[in-house]
Amino acid sequence: MVLSQRKYTLDILTDSGLEGCRPSSFPMEQNIRLTTEDDSPLVDAGKYRRLVGRLLYVQVTRPDIAFAVNTLSQFVSAPRETHWIAALRVLRYLKATPGQGIFLPADSDLTLVAYCDFDWLGCPFTRRSKTGYFITLGGAPISWKTKKQSVVSRSSAEAEYRSMATTVSEILWLRWLLTDIEASQTAATRLYCDNQATGHIANNPVFHERTKHVEMDCYFLRERVESGEIFPAAIHTKDQLADLFTKPLGTDRFRSLLGKMGVRDLHISVSFPFIYLGLPVGANMLLSKNWIPLADKLKGKLSEWKAKTLSFGGRLTLVKSMLGSISFFYFSVYKALIKLIESLEGIRRKFLLGGNSTTSKICWVEWKKVLAPKSLGGLGVASLRASNLALLAKWWWRYKHDHSNL
Repeated sequence: MVLSQRKYTLDILTDSGLEGCRPSSFPMEQNIRLTTEDDSPLVDAGKYRRLVGRLLYVQVTRPDIAFAVNTLSQFVSAPRETHWIAALRVLRYLKATPGQGIFLPADSDLTLVAYCDFDWLGCPFTRRSKTGYFITLGGAPISWKTKKQSVVSRSSAEAEYRSMATTVSEILWLRWLLTDIEASQTAATRLYCDNQATGHIANNPVFHERTKHVEMDCYFLRERVESGEIFPAAIHTKDQLADLFTKPLGTDRFRSLLGKMGVRDLHISVSFPFIYLGLPVGANMLLSKNWIPLADKLKGKLSEWKAKTLSFGGRLTLVKSMLGSISFFYFSVYKALIKLIESLEGIRRKFLLGGNSTTSKICWVEWKKVLAPKSLGGLGVASLRASNLALLAKWWWRYKHDHSNL
């Protein structure tokens, strides 16, 4: 099931005269800092307030615009031209994804998982930090928030502590609610945060002098950890979903986190070609340009290794394993061009002999001999051409004789 407000979103675009606007891939420009002194005052402040009010309603099912809408709502009393332009940017993003909403899978469990993050001194007016949290139930978003903290934090650990306390309060309320509807949480709820110092303090019963001023939050968190209701866990920044609620992000980072949040658009139209699991789908693979990503990936791996500093045995191992497996997925689906095979074999040959993209070394043994099995006097380096044909033949055999493995 998907909770979506597609019609309401399209109505907003129509009323704003932006149904034909150029779509945007993310709702707010990265590193933007909106202030009360930006540009000239907006002539019609009422239209800004009406738009922000409607966006507040949309973000009930759109966690991806929560941070942008929260930022825009701070200027409803005296909006300026730059604020209006930023609001139109959100509409352009909605134009790209009008049917996006919360995806509720039917086969998920009922496990609560929470993420919390902060932006230390994030408010440009008061220097108060910003708290952001994101909570899922069975992988589906059920609660999220972005807000300024009530006081200025003197350290990043303090800001994260307040962020954790706010998130834990919401977790406890959700646990009590789930208990009332007979969906009790028997295990501790995981709370992911990327400040390890905070996690250590929360788990360590020793009192810390440097955190005396946040003593209330400190004891509150410790009690919940000791009672088995909360389990603080560290998480890498690239997987911190709450990062989406503390600051504007660039396209790649925004799309990466959004894809992990349980937000889907069932009305999205697919245009070919597109990339799926690293493979081009619907592309004409008879064109050399569609094989460029594979060649670039192989060259990129080689640039990480210094052929001159590796022994011949080390280079041989890499040629057999890594440099052969990089093309595995491509070769499992598509028949490679002869020119591409020759180019990739040339790259592998130069690396094995200790050369690079600008210099070559003389090969005193025919490359076909190197590719031959050890039993025939070769080095057992698999031929890319043979590997390609073998992988394709495997699928053909399964299609003809063993449909259960397809």
